[in-house]
Amino acid sequence: MAAGAVPVCLCGGSEEKIAPAEKDLPAGLCPLIKSHTVISARRQIRSWRWPISLWRKPPVTEKKKMYELMGLRKEMYILELPQKPDDPHAKEHWLWELRKFRDFLQQKFKKEITPNDLRSAIEIMNQERRLRRQIARMNTQSVPVWSGRQLLNFKSIISGIRDDFEEYQRLFENGNKASVHKNPSKVRILLTGVPTVHGAEKVVDIIENAGGAVVCMENCTGLKPIIEDVSLNSSDPLESIAEKYFHLPCSVMTQNSQRHGFTAKTGDGLSGGLYY
Repeated sequence: MAAGAVPVCLCGGSEEKIAPAEKDLPAGLCPLIKSHTVISARRQIRSWRWPISLWRKPPVTEKKKMYELMGLRKEMYILELPQKPDDPHAKEHWLWELRKFRDFLQQKFKKEITPNDLRSAIEIMNQERRLRRQIARMNTQSVPVWSGRQLLNFKSIISGIRDDFEEYQRLFENGNKASVHKNPSKVRILLTGVPTVHGAEKVVDIIENAGGAVVCMENCTGLKPIIEDVSLNSSDPLESIAEKYFHLPCSVMTQNSQRHGFTAKTGDGLSGGLYY
C-alpha cells in the first residue's frame, strides 16, 4: 500500500483442488497447501493474472515448498519470518528482511517509499483492525451477537478497502439488533489452530449445527491479525511494522509462549473477555 500497490490476499481451501495437487505434492501434506498450489498452478482465479509479483512470509516448511512451486510460474518474493522469537538476533533479522522487501518494492514500482507513505498505510490498516475488534467484542456478551460463521463471512484478511470499513461500521452500529444466539446457555467455543479459510468453513458449521456457539477464533482468520495495532510513535515506521508482526504467536514459533498473553496487547476491551 505504501508503494501505491493494491494488496490482494490469495487464500482458499476448496476440496476440489486437493486431489489434483497430489499429482505434484505428497498426499500427506496439509490440504490447505494443496488447495493453494493448484489454484496457482491452474490459474483458476482471475487475480492470478493480475499481480506483477507475489510476496509472502511463510509460516511452515510445506508452504515454503509451495511458494517455490508457485515461483516457477510467477515472480515470488519470500520473506523469512524468524522461527525462534527468543533468539537475541531474531527481531533484528526480521527488520532487515522488511528493509530488503521495501527496497524490492521501490525498485519494482519505481517509487520511493517514504516514512510518511508507511505511516499512511499503517493508519488505514489500524482503522480496519479497530473496526474488526469492535465486531469481535460483541461476542463477549452472555448472548453473542454473531454466529461464528457470520464472523468468518465478515472478515477480510488483508484489505484496506474503504468500502469494507463502511460495512464494518454498519455491522457494528446494527449489531445489537442482530443477535442470532437467543439462548445464553449454549456452549461457548474458542476455536484455535489453523486458519478457517474459504472452503473450510464446515468446521464452524459442524460445531454450531451441534448446538455450540463459536464466540472467539484465536487463529489467523480470527483475532491474530487484528489484536494489535502498529504503533505510530516510532521515528522509523518500518520498525513498528516489524514489531507488530514479530509479536504474532504463529504456531511455527519455538517456544510459542506468546500465545498465552496475546489478548493483553489491545486496549479495546478484548483482554480477559474472549477466552471461555
